[in-house]
Amino acid sequence: MKHIFILLISVLSLLASVHAQDTLNVTNYKAGQCKRMGKYAIMRNDYPTAAKFYARYLKLKPKDAKVAFQLAEAYRKNRDYAAGLEWYTKAYELSENTNAMALYNMAIMQKQTGDCANASKNLAKFKKSATDDPELDKFKKQLKIEIAGCDSIVKKYISGKPQAIIIRLDNSINKVHVEGSPLQISDDKLFFSSLRTDERVYKYEHEDSINTHLRKFYTATKKDNKWTYANEFEGPFTAAGVDYSNGSFTPDGNKFYFSRAEETNKGKVFSTLWVSEKKGAEWSEPTMLNELINIPKTSSTQPTATIDKPSGYDVVYFVSDRVDGGKGGTDIYYFTYNPQKRKYSAAKNVGPKVNTPGDEVTPYYDNEAKILYFSSNGLPSAGGHDIFRARGELKKFTTAENLGLPINSGADDVYYSNAKNVEDGGFFVSNRQGGQSLKGNATCCDDIYTFKRLEYIKLDLKGLVYEELQNGTKVPAQNAKVKLYIVDPNEKEPIFVKEMDITDGSGFDNKLELGYDYQIVAEKQGFKGLPVTISTKGAQETSTYLKDLLLKELPPKTEAFVLKNVYYELDKFELTAPSKIAIDTTLLLFLKKYPDVIIEISSHTDSIASEAYNQKLSKNRAKGVVNYVISKGVLPARLQPAGYGESRPIARNTNLDGTDNPEGRAKNRRTEIRIIGKLNDGDTVKNVDLDD
Repeated sequence: MKHIFILLISVLSLLASVHAQDTLNVTNYKAGQCKRMGKYAIMRNDYPTAAKFYARYLKLKPKDAKVAFQLAEAYRKNRDYAAGLEWYTKAYELSENTNAMALYNMAIMQKQTGDCANASKNLAKFKKSATDDPELDKFKKQLKIEIAGCDSIVKKYISGKPQAIIIRLDNSINKVHVEGSPLQISDDKLFFSSLRTDERVYKYEHEDSINTHLRKFYTATKKDNKWTYANEFEGPFTAAGVDYSNGSFTPDGNKFYFSRAEETNKGKVFSTLWVSEKKGAEWSEPTMLNELINIPKTSSTQPTATIDKPSGYDVVYFVSDRVDGGKGGTDIYYFTYNPQKRKYSAAKNVGPKVNTPGDEVTPYYDNEAKILYFSSNGLPSAGGHDIFRARGELKKFTTAENLGLPINSGADDVYYSNAKNVEDGGFFVSNRQGGQSLKGNATCCDDIYTFKRLEYIKLDLKGLVYEELQNGTKVPAQNAKVKLYIVDPNEKEPIFVKEMDITDGSGFDNKLELGYDYQIVAEKQGFKGLPVTISTKGAQETSTYLKDLLLKELPPKTEAFVLKNVYYELDKFELTAPSKIAIDTTLLLFLKKYPDVIIEISSHTDSIASEAYNQKLSKNRAKGVVNYVISKGVLPARLQPAGYGESRPIARNTNLDGTDNPEGRAKNRRTEIRIIGKLNDGDTVKNVDLDD
């Protein structure tokens, strides 16, 4: 499953898959030599060389089912789907239909060459034949996902009208090697990475090539609506024996995060994340990020950088094969950077809405729309890696959605990014047919493509915010906030998207994305916002949603007050002696001063422990206060206990970078009282200060 990850991060293991002139001649090798050399090439991830030797061996020994399977594996890992299908089929037949993995991979190759009907049949056949082999369990778990890719992705989009025109960038940009990380950095400038050579290099014959053929950063320019190669990206981004790839700029353009791949003296390749800062017109000497992010003996690569507007922190999503916190294969993680403290946080996994037991790669984050685009082979796909999107941030995202055909294909589709004007389309990388190809391998090589939307449904949300005062009058809101959320049926709470300030009563204007249920609500101290729901699912044309929001002024009786100095022992709900003194000197005095008032006594916790546990604990603590006050002679009818657990925080339990926030947790562990009525249904009790 990790071959695509290696393919994307390391040219040192890609050198075998480039082409132009085929210099490796194996015709003089004997069968035993070919078998040994094929095995050696596989150990070095040199799959084209392995295929050469194994193919020669099978000409001499055509009945060897095991080597036929190894040849098919070499073709698959070199992404030669047609040849892989041919040799998995032969390996299955030579094994007298007993090699279950040959059958499974034969089906995968059928899927990747567009034959979903036979792929589904053979996957079902594999399921029956693999029932007694525990080593095949992980493949059996993938069956539903692979079959769903044919059923829900291919069938859905193949019958519908085309959504976009796909255009391969010309040969001045797309060379014979892998291109990657296309980013449009201005109206007429495109950034990308590439290994720019037209020579075919076999590791077996050209070991010195690792120092002469390296991946670097380049730019292209747009003229007459066509992208063409410009020059190498200027900056300190070259070093002997090192591949530079997968670059991303912060939105302000002042920081550049990227990955470097190097081969160790033991022949292993690891990628690490680096950063460079812009000083005037120059880029600073790059710095490798610390071991909170670059864990030794693992790879960290493919960063996409953005900025959290409220805090000013950098937020960087990236890919790693680390085991700690991973869901399987390669996963997407994130870290933050605090510019005031010049401190990086430890990396955290973005969670199961994005990451799967398969491989997730090449994230790209649209900060304006709060959308994470990424590629995965662990979700239902049209072939190999498909491009998906999920809305949210950090560890909270909506369920991932497949972008569909024609952006996705039976091949590997990766490195999605939006154009500068999202309405124009965007870019991605694919090894689909029609790109650069080796002799006999039409799907070997990753090229950069651009897509033009045939129709862009533009959806805008506009409205005004009004305050409804206690006397019934309505006035335009001042100094309020409008918050936009996505409602995901798979999530307990709405997922935050954006906050807008309303300072002068002028209202709000925001872009919506197609295919979501939204909730929008206004907020202001002393007012209750009435949420409004909007759905863009099924929208067929460009539209503007006009939605005014209402803030209703709250009566004083609904305001809550923190009852100070009321404490509990850890995980206990019995009142401590100091807490009883605090109640005697504040709450009891207040209740005596206002003998007809009815109050709610509520308890709140931080987010340590489970929601259910905190809910129960807070309810018992509130009852404890009520019982104590009743024991002092207060009528039970005047007291109503309520436990809210962790559901109503007044401060962050954790910092933005994921670290613990002890001060915030302490504020959230509180007891509050709120006036909710009077015994004699008279006038509303006026607002009072409990410290009086």
